[in-house]
Amino acid sequence: MMLILRGADVNVTVPSYGTPLHIAVSVGFGKEVVELLITRGADVNAKTEYGETPLHQAIHWGQTDTAKMLLAHGAEVNARTKEGQTPLDFAYRRAPALVELLLSVGGQEGRVLRKQNTGP
Repeated sequence: MMLILRGADVNVTVPSYGTPLHIAVSVGFGKEVVELLITRGADVNAKTEYGETPLHQAIHWGQTDTAKMLLAHGAEVNARTKEGQTPLDFAYRRAPALVELLLSVGGQEGRVLRKQNTGP
């Protein structure tokens, strides 16, 4: 956090991990660190080399409060990974409690990986 306060680049990209915002969300640094990164100019729609945004990762890790914060700061609810998955697709697989939140803000399915009920 000290580096951020001293002007470190909050949008530097680390291969395979993404930006400091991706890392903060992935390891659960908490809302305070995420908020600090955002107020210092972190791109809430930055993508990893796999096309995941911080919102994808917040949902992957079931971080409801962080997901809400990212959405409030302009995170694209329908951003797609390189495989075409949206945050809603991630929620179906990893965080069912977030499905309603995403639907309420216009979330759409991309490449849904949940099981379909096709009958007997």
